[in-house]
Amino acid sequence: MGYETNLGNTFCANTFIVMHAVFTFLALAFTTGHALTAWPKPQQQTASTVQYTVDPSSFTFNGKGAGAQSSVLLDAFKRFRGIIFLHTPVDAAAFAASTITGVDVNVASNDETLSLETDQSYNLTVVAPTITIYANTVYGALYGLETLSQLVDRGTFVNGTTIVDFPRYQFRATMIDTSRHYYPKEVILQHLDAMSYSKFNVLHWHIVDAISFPYQSTMFPEMSRQGAYSPDHVYTADDVKDIVAYAKNRGIRVIP
Repeated sequence: MGYETNLGNTFCANTFIVMHAVFTFLALAFTTGHALTAWPKPQQQTASTVQYTVDPSSFTFNGKGAGAQSSVLLDAFKRFRGIIFLHTPVDAAAFAASTITGVDVNVASNDETLSLETDQSYNLTVVAPTITIYANTVYGALYGLETLSQLVDRGTFVNGTTIVDFPRYQFRATMIDTSRHYYPKEVILQHLDAMSYSKFNVLHWHIVDAISFPYQSTMFPEMSRQGAYSPDHVYTADDVKDIVAYAKNRGIRVIP
């Protein structure tokens, strides 16, 4: 049993490293010059050679429409500020036509229901002084923000761009098997982040099986006591709730 646990930990660590590298490669694969390209390829994109700067000290995220106060959207604003301005901005005053000071995100509905039929389309227009994103749902707005984060170069430059986009497939999934290979909670959250960068929307979590039973059931507690690799290799009900909520804030459903 101990051998299986060590093997599982080694496998899950190596798997995460490989998947992170793959997702990063896909997100950057079509980068050319200063005009970065969104991934997956949008349905329609019209890019210009006009280059703008974005200033992190004055850049604002503004929610508008019926979904402006969505908790999913407000969480996204904090997250994408960190993503877009991850790198130290360069001195760009001499290189760009003008400065963009913010993004207006217009969400038509306040319905946060996430299902296979959820509308995840968005329109994105990058122009000074304000970028605009229009979406019918907050989950379409998430994709608009993700696309925007891919277009900003070094937290400083962005080319004028107009995008009309929606997913080609309703079901875009990855799977993890924590019965055979236990993943710590933090690794699962990192996996969800990696999924969101490429706009995946379903995590199939194969949480238990005959190999091991890492879920701590309140109704049948002996299942994990006898079936987990060790007392440390378990998921509590709170862990599951946290993972599901974390996924929803990234437009991802978790299914067993």
